[in-house]
Amino acid sequence: MSLSRFHKETDGLRRDDKALTLEQASEIVRDRWIMALEYYALVAAILGNWTSGNCVPFMLPVSTVLLKHGELDLHHQLWARSIKRQINTFFREYSHLRALGLSAQDLLATNSSGFNEFDMTSYSNKHLASAFLLKRLLSDLSVWRDELFGLSLSTVEVDQIIATLNELKKPVIKLDRLTPNNSFKPNPLRGSA
Repeated sequence: MSLSRFHKETDGLRRDDKALTLEQASEIVRDRWIMALEYYALVAAILGNWTSGNCVPFMLPVSTVLLKHGELDLHHQLWARSIKRQINTFFREYSHLRALGLSAQDLLATNSSGFNEFDMTSYSNKHLASAFLLKRLLSDLSVWRDELFGLSLSTVEVDQIIATLNELKKPVIKLDRLTPNNSFKPNPLRGSA
């Protein structure tokens, strides 16, 4: 619901102003929702559409506002779900290299500057793709960690994820539901929940 509403508002802006790019319209809607304190809807929309590492700049203003207003659970959901999806993407690419016995340091030392994440043919080079995705993932984890550290919040979870990734093992990230399911109403025909 939140994602479709986000897209509807973005499309409306672009219909009204043909000069707006999709990125600009998305940022306007994001900022409007921040001003309207629609944090749950905004986080749900971001998690529905912007979960790769290239979208961290888009979600940073949201992340900052969530911390500023003490929305720590939403902040955690935003980052943990985005990081979890990035981890899954990295390990999908890395699985093709596992038999080579490369270390995380080998991947981090790889020059991945020529990798184009938007060109699917770039993913045919699994070594380059894995190197790029690991570097971006660790960079995004560093941003998350810095945000928490800056407010003297615990960085233990992020530190554990980083340490596990440095061993090229897939970390476990436990997530709760984003929002409670308020739509459930007991039905006498179904019995009690």
